[in-house]
Amino acid sequence: MHSMSGQRGDFLLDRAVNRRRSRSIAAAERLLWTLGLLLVALYGGARLYSQFSQAYYNWALDRTIQGKSVLVREFVADLIHSSRTAPVARPSVEPAPSPAEAERPPVRLERGAPIGRLDIPRLQLSVMVLEGTDQWTLNQGAGHIEGTSMPGKGNFAVAAHRDSFFRSLKDISSNDTIVITTAGGSYRYRVEDTRIVEPADTAVLHASPSPTLTLVTCYPFYYLGHAPKRFVVRATLDGGGG
Repeated sequence: MHSMSGQRGDFLLDRAVNRRRSRSIAAAERLLWTLGLLLVALYGGARLYSQFSQAYYNWALDRTIQGKSVLVREFVADLIHSSRTAPVARPSVEPAPSPAEAERPPVRLERGAPIGRLDIPRLQLSVMVLEGTDQWTLNQGAGHIEGTSMPGKGNFAVAAHRDSFFRSLKDISSNDTIVITTAGGSYRYRVEDTRIVEPADTAVLHASPSPTLTLVTCYPFYYLGHAPKRFVVRATLDGGGG
């Protein structure tokens, strides 16, 4: 009798332990699902913000080239209007500034300030270039590497993530055309070469006596985690722009 009572006690204890274990597993599963949904929401929100930022900066650049104001309420109105009508073609590319204008002292830009639009027609790549390479800026567009020159003079260096804006650089080729469009004019560059360098190799960012464009992204393109190398595209100004 005592043995049967002991077995019943063990059975009840095991059942209680199993219940607690099941509740713990269920709670852990709910927590993981919640965290997963939160991460998906954050990623989706970041992507939407990035797309909104690109749309606004593109719109503002085109309006500036046309000599129009760039108020946010006008952007929203144009956004609503464009959703009901056919897209409006971008204005034709303006000629590059004269040499005298190009030699003006550079204006110090705030972090995240738009510089211009980078287009590689063959790759169908178009992205706004903003000042700085901090994570916040690179989530919105390509970033002008601090300390390098501005478009049309010296070495204008631009970085972007390999898994977003610069993914298509994997297909770039020599002689591809890259156009940088700014409020003051446009600059047409021609790709000379590509190279793979170590992250610590900053020679590609050194000043250049002639107008040069340097694009930098992580490499390999499909590497999981922090990529160990950097992929660099070098291009030279092709006939002064326009």
